[in-house]
Amino acid sequence: MELMIVIVIIGILAAGSLIVFGDKGEKAKIAVSKTNYKSLIKYVRMELFQCNSGMIDYAFLPPGASKGSYKCPITASQTAASLINNSCRVGAMSEFKNPYDPKQRACRLDISYKNDSDVGYFNWSEKNGYQHRYSACWEKPCSNPNNHTIIIVDVTK
Repeated sequence: MELMIVIVIIGILAAGSLIVFGDKGEKAKIAVSKTNYKSLIKYVRMELFQCNSGMIDYAFLPPGASKGSYKCPITASQTAASLINNSCRVGAMSEFKNPYDPKQRACRLDISYKNDSDVGYFNWSEKNGYQHRYSACWEKPCSNPNNHTIIIVDVTK
C-alpha cells in the first residue's frame, strides 16, 4: 500500500511539474510520459505479484477499500483487466494524468499506441486468456519505434 502511495505521489508531482514553454515543455512531457509508464508498470506488476503469491487477498483496491470484487489469485486475464480498469477509473491509477492532455487520465483500456493521438497514454489490453499487452507512446510521431514500447505480461503468475 505504501508503494502505491509513493507511486501516486511521484506521478502527481511529475505531472504537476510540467514547464509549458519552448522545447523544455515538450521534453518535460516526454519525461513525464516515460515516468508514468514505468510507475504504472511497476504498480501493476507489484499488485499482480502480491495477489498471485498470496500476500494480499484483493488486488487493485481503491483507497480506503478493504474488499474487492475478485479474490486473489488472479486466474484469467479478463479478471485482471477488470481490476486494472477499475483502478484506472477510481483507484490509485486514476491519479496519473496524461501530460499531453492533463484533463485525461494517463491509463486506458486500449490496443492503440502507434497513432499520434495515443501520445502520453498507458494502454493495456488482453492478449489471450492469461496475458496482457502494456504499451505507451511518449513522443510524436508514435509510429516511430523509438517513441513507443509494448510488453507482454502473464497476469496469472
